[in-house]
Amino acid sequence: MVTRHDDDPTVRYLDATAARAHSFDPAEGEILEAVNARVAARASTEDVLAFVFERTAPVCPGDRLSVAFVEDDGQRLVSHHTIARYAPLVLDRGFAADLRQSSLERVLASGAVRVIGDLTEYLARHPDSRSSRALVAEGVRSSITCPLHVESRAVGVLFRSSREPQAFAPRHAALHLALTERLAQAIEKTYRLEQ
Repeated sequence: MVTRHDDDPTVRYLDATAARAHSFDPAEGEILEAVNARVAARASTEDVLAFVFERTAPVCPGDRLSVAFVEDDGQRLVSHHTIARYAPLVLDRGFAADLRQSSLERVLASGAVRVIGDLTEYLARHPDSRSSRALVAEGVRSSITCPLHVESRAVGVLFRSSREPQAFAPRHAALHLALTERLAQAIEKTYRLEQ
């Protein structure tokens, strides 16, 4: 089930339960199995993200994949690693943003998948969003964001972004959520070890 944000038509949320009910075609299923195998090998966060980025390219659009973790007792989100098909990156490792009263707070609390179809329009509605401003400066125009949950704890988010507006359909969000569920524990563990 897709819902619009109450006050903002530029943001859609896909209910996680509905996304999990999505059935994947053979190519998508093969990618999910390959990700399971790579995660089981306990690769670094960078290696896992690079693998996921390249393997999913044929079935899910995107020019950028990044992971950020919740820090300061849930008060802020800090960017940890990014893979992109372009340079330079404006929003990169160490970029931090307050979670309170942000749309990401809803993603982490509800487990929903957030889809922004037109980031320039979103930024016009939220001109104080430093992260949106940084992404627009990079040329990003749409994004999917999924929560990373480990044992019912919200530990971070996985972002997939495209330089094309309206790049993501609900099936892309379902695939991104399925990938996130497979990656969450391994990525959080390697992140903690790297810290």
